[in-house]
Amino acid sequence: MSLLMSPAVQVLVQEIEEQNCRLEIPFCYNPNHDCEFKVLHYPAGVIRNFGELWPLSRAGGIFYIQFMKDIKQELTAWKGRKVLMVIYPHPDDETMGAGGLLLTAKKLGWQTVAVILTKGGAGQMHVHPNGRTIKEMRMAELEKAASILQIDDLVVADYDDGKLRQHRSRWEKWLKQQIIKYHPAWIVTFDHSGISGHPDHISLSLALRKVSAKLYWTTLPQDLNLGNKELFKLRSAPTHILKLRGIGLKKWQAMKAHRSQKLPGRVALYRFEWYHEVEPRKKYPHKFVEFKI
Repeated sequence: MSLLMSPAVQVLVQEIEEQNCRLEIPFCYNPNHDCEFKVLHYPAGVIRNFGELWPLSRAGGIFYIQFMKDIKQELTAWKGRKVLMVIYPHPDDETMGAGGLLLTAKKLGWQTVAVILTKGGAGQMHVHPNGRTIKEMRMAELEKAASILQIDDLVVADYDDGKLRQHRSRWEKWLKQQIIKYHPAWIVTFDHSGISGHPDHISLSLALRKVSAKLYWTTLPQDLNLGNKELFKLRSAPTHILKLRGIGLKKWQAMKAHRSQKLPGRVALYRFEWYHEVEPRKKYPHKFVEFKI
């Protein structure tokens, strides 16, 4: 389905490219109707590859397009210490959440570190274990996925899966030690919604809120309704996007490595990863909801 921009919107797009701000445009399908539009002045980047790179969201029957920074360009232009650390609670989170970013950073000469807080012992098995425990299986899968994603350093703890919220004092000190050891320039984790609403995702996001490194959250556009519906409104809007052209197959292979888990099939079809650059002084709401571990 092709989108038709009115002349006024076309002019506005040109202005936005010059002003470097974020934009939401209601698109219409009637070329004779001059659509109304709203501009949000916000430091979220310039427009590139218009009509292809930027995903659409929908609200009230109107389609919106949101412009985001290309995170690959930010990785390329980065002048400081080139260490990317992704921190997630469970094996497979690193692949689903930031597999493309890990591959991209590695290709650009960054050191990549993945820190996983649990061995996924509360997960369900969807293949025959062949005498292995679920932790043993998931660790083997994680190591295979890390190899596919070319992760330099894989650091795995064995805290209780599903209980990070209750036992935060047990793992928070250890996690700080890993951050001090690797001294990452960028840290990536889930946003405060946890995407799926998993309490481990939310607890980890809260614990990392005040890190000194540049902090990005894995997130999704509002129209991708993955997870608990109560959390959609708490999901952080993407400020950055990564196009998976040329690396999507490797990410899919890494996802397939986590074969014991039933991963959301639609994630494999996404051609992008989305991130939110955390504003240090901004207050982000969060909510723990009922979640079946």
